[in-house]
Amino acid sequence: MVALTIGMFLVGALIVTYLGNARSSRASIALTQMSEDGQAALGILTQSLRQTGYNPRQPVTGDAYDLKLGGLTLFACDTGFFSISAAMPLLTCAAGVAPGAIAVAYLGDRFNGIMTSDGKVSDCVGSGIVPTIDTPTGASYTVVQNRFYLAKGSLMCAGNGGVNPFTTPQPLVDNVVELKVSFGVSAPTGTDTLATGYLSASEVGPLTSAVGVFNNASFIALAPVDRWGKVVSARVCVVMQSSVVVLEGGSANQPQYNDCNGILRTSSDGRLRRAFAATVLLRNRVVPS
Repeated sequence: MVALTIGMFLVGALIVTYLGNARSSRASIALTQMSEDGQAALGILTQSLRQTGYNPRQPVTGDAYDLKLGGLTLFACDTGFFSISAAMPLLTCAAGVAPGAIAVAYLGDRFNGIMTSDGKVSDCVGSGIVPTIDTPTGASYTVVQNRFYLAKGSLMCAGNGGVNPFTTPQPLVDNVVELKVSFGVSAPTGTDTLATGYLSASEVGPLTSAVGVFNNASFIALAPVDRWGKVVSARVCVVMQSSVVVLEGGSANQPQYNDCNGILRTSSDGRLRRAFAATVLLRNRVVPS
């Protein structure tokens, strides 16, 4: 009887040790996967933001091409886009509370993009973009437009390639639950390109009015395209979640994390979550000193 009791005690201890190790192993694997996914999401977003507005002067004419976007090469919404397929100058923000969305545009070529098998510059989902013809010279050039947003827990992108632009979005990274971007803006007057502060997308303002714009008379007086033209850097934050439950629901010790606003949150579903952030310079808008 004594031997049986000791044996049961040892088996129980082994089970507890096994379960503890299994939980630790699950957490370690989940953290590793979240880190890889978070870095992938940041890499995609920051690479595209770095190319915002790229449109060098051409050697023959000495002029930059007309991207035919009304001078707009960057726009974002804190609550997502009302219509992901609207023309860039007509993009509006969705009502309510939702993850952010970003639209970027730039001149694409074989040096800053991936070419398709038929020699076209591709968008963020790999579709070839139909070139635009420059009226004065007859030269062809490619305007890349990529729009990033969240849907069903994934970082999505819709591009202007293919037969019907912006109609075939694809998931790029899974398990993304929050996307937030704030924008470093230069002084509203003058030509200085140093960031004087960071604003949310709603503070930079919509394309249709000055409603919600940062409360600065000189900044409000700018046209919408000029306000967005003052953006010289961006802080990108994503919150990733583990693909599996690490702690079962009802556990007294649920995992906590800081969201993109720095607020401490508790994951009530037992999944791990973690915020990843990076700051990127919009190099095509900064004048070298």
